[in-house]
Amino acid sequence: MASIDFTPIIPPQAFQYLQVQAGRISKMIDGPGIWRAAYRQQLMDSYEAIKQFIPRPLTSVLDIGGGMGGFDALLNRVHPNLYVAILDGMRSPPNVIERNQPYSNATAAEHFLRENGVHQPVFYDPESLPDDPPKFDLVISLQAWCFHIMPSSYMDFALKSSRPGTVWILDVRIMQRFWASDLFSQARLDPIGEAPGFNDKYTRMAFRVHRQCHRRRLVADRTRRRWPGPDSRPSDWRE
Repeated sequence: MASIDFTPIIPPQAFQYLQVQAGRISKMIDGPGIWRAAYRQQLMDSYEAIKQFIPRPLTSVLDIGGGMGGFDALLNRVHPNLYVAILDGMRSPPNVIERNQPYSNATAAEHFLRENGVHQPVFYDPESLPDDPPKFDLVISLQAWCFHIMPSSYMDFALKSSRPGTVWILDVRIMQRFWASDLFSQARLDPIGEAPGFNDKYTRMAFRVHRQCHRRRLVADRTRRRWPGPDSRPSDWRE
């Protein structure tokens, strides 16, 4: 496959959010040019790590904690006319993170995505999720799963957004990988592989929905009781 020609256009408002969201490169802000190159490389590294699991054809993606949607814009470059939906904060002010809350802004994210070729993105507020969402080919959560809000608040929604054959790709702490596999198997998600995470404490786990889950609430309840939440994350979780 030919190399991807993708250099993200970063409007000033989106840059304010990305400086916080892309924490791994936050110390490299010597100037927008250097930062932009590092951010692009971060996106490319993520794509190379998980491209083997991305379904083909790919027509739709639900990104949980997707922030400005940089990875979704890259996916749209590889899979044109991609239907992109992001579940994240809708109204967060720049550079102000509230404890245990999602952090993003739909207006800034929509501008960023449109500038990068995603023309009709959809945004979901974790506090008011619809009961009957569309079905997606791919559900991803990179550097986001359980960081700001408990997965129990969106696990049921993610399952409702899946159909047999939907692929999930999530960052999971290495120490929780076996427990995560057990929990997701209850949701009819079959493990299909792993890839290196964004640092040595995480792995990227890929699952495929085997058949429609009829126990969504049970899984969400178990997630609420057992999955470590934001308070348990390590102090260096952004490093």
